[in-house]
Amino acid sequence: MKRLVHHNYVITISAIGILLPLSVQTAAPVFSKPSSGDQQTSCFENIASSSSIYRVSASDGGDTVTVAIHS
Repeated sequence: MKRLVHHNYVITISAIGILLPLSVQTAAPVFSKPSSGDQQTSCFENIASSSSIYRVSASDGGDTVTVAIHS
């Protein structure tokens, strides 16, 4: 609580801090070796060694799609 005096008036200012929950990812990635019955398709992309892959997304009509990155 802070009080300011301005032109013979007392103004009271109160500050309320509201903490918003931070989005924290808690699920750990799952790594597994493909089984012999899995369908596999390879694709290659050449990127500079100084580049970073920051997101990989894939979809296949609701089926599980696994993406592997090899360097």
